[in-house]
Parts: sequence; structure tokens; C-alpha cells
Amino acid sequence: HLGVAPQLYLLRWMRLLFAHEFGLPQLEVLWDAIFAHGKALLLADHIALAMIISVRQEILAADSASALRCLLTFPESENVHSLVERALRLSHYFDKPRSAHAATAMQLQSKTSEPLALPLQAPPHQQHNQHQNQHHNQQPHQHQHQHQHQHQH
Repeated sequence: HLGVAPQLYLLRWMRLLFAHEFGLPQLEVLWDAIFAHGKALLLADHIALAMIISVRQEILAADSASALRCLLTFPESENVHSLVERALRLSHYFDKPRSAHAATAMQLQSKTSEPLALPLQAPPHQQHNQHQNQHHNQQPHQHQHQHQHQHQH
């Protein structure tokens, strides 16, 4: 852990929709993809994740200050088409049910030369929903047991 708070770079990336990190021709590609992907602009999150993955090795080899500088001065040579492709693959990964995650991570890994460092478990929002569903499914059984117990007395 390098101690680089995501707010230090992600806030700028998201508020400006990457306008500080890329030139206009590259922005046109990014913005077309973001706006074509849906009204919620969720692809922007995945583009940010794809950007972090693309500079992952530099970040891991750096100290805190250098890692932050790397994130705030994103390489202009980065191919935005590759970023969009990776972001789309990531968005499909996070939209799948948990059982498909391991297979998808393996497929994504085989398509790229760099490790994606994707989790092999459900994203946190899906884990929370699964926990709620398990709790909800247990409640009717408990209620039914209480109801049967009351009839026995």
C-alpha cells in the first residue's frame, strides 16, 4: 500500500471526465464510448480502472510521491482505444453473476499481456445483495417455526 488516496487523482479524472489527462482527439474517443454506454456514465469508472491497470507496474515500482505523479500525469502515448476496450471488458466482468467471474478473469487474462488483477469474487455490491438475500431467505423459515411453536401451545 503506497498511501496514495484515490481522491487525489480520481476526483480530477471524474470531474473533468479525463479532460486534463488526454488531448481533444483522444477525448472524443473516450467521451463517445462513455456517452454511448449509457446515461449513468458508468463506463467512466471502468475507464479509470483501466487507466490504473495500464500504469500498474510503474505505480508498484514507485514510492508514494512518484506513484501520485504517475497517476496525475497520465502518459499521453497511451492508446485510448485499448483503454476503452479494457474498460468495456471490465464493465462486462462487473455486470456478470459471481459464478462467471473466475472464468471471465481467466479469459481477460489470456487476451492481454498484462495482469488485470481482477478479484475472483463478486464485487462488494453483489456480496452485500447476496448477504441480504440469504438473510431474507432465512426469515420466513424462522417465522414459520415460531408460528408452528405457537400452535403447539
